[in-house]
Amino acid sequence: MPAEVIFDHSASREYLRARRWYAERAEERIAQGFTNEVDRVLVHIVENPEAAGTVFRQHYRWVRLHRFPYLIYYRIANSDTVVILAVAHKRRRLGYWMRRDKE
Repeated sequence: MPAEVIFDHSASREYLRARRWYAERAEERIAQGFTNEVDRVLVHIVENPEAAGTVFRQHYRWVRLHRFPYLIYYRIANSDTVVILAVAHKRRRLGYWMRRDKE
């Protein structure tokens, strides 16, 4: 059974901010491509959370988006739930989002 995805509030804001950036500074077609790529990665995570991402500091995983300089960091909360903790630009400080995890 696929896992449920829950976005941390700050991760949701990061995603919306990045999408808006592409829409304003590039064009809507590129912003839609960003949305499609995030959706593709989320489907991949939901289908098999254990195998989808690369392990980061034992409790976390990350997946890199294709064509966009972003990583999605997540934690497997239980067998039914995945928590998205960050939609992070790859140049952001590593692990800045870890304080969001209230496990």
